[in-house]
Amino acid sequence: HTPESNALLIEILSTLRCLVEPLDSNRLMLFTNLFWATVAILHTDYEELYCQALQLLNQLIERLNWFDRSVQNI
Repeated sequence: HTPESNALLIEILSTLRCLVEPLDSNRLMLFTNLFWATVAILHTDYEELYCQALQLLNQLIERLNWFDRSVQNI
């Protein structure tokens, strides 16, 4: 990873956080790959990238209704 690519990844994560914010739980369920991609990014060695991914994951976890059967089945 170069500093430029890390900066780009941080911008992408920031943009994703902005896109996730207005979505309700039902719409957010359609983007399961976003959850798993965020989990994968947590395996990075770069602290800033890790922190951004952690913020996005926290936002996803807070927004989903974990008691909803459709969420549990995904």
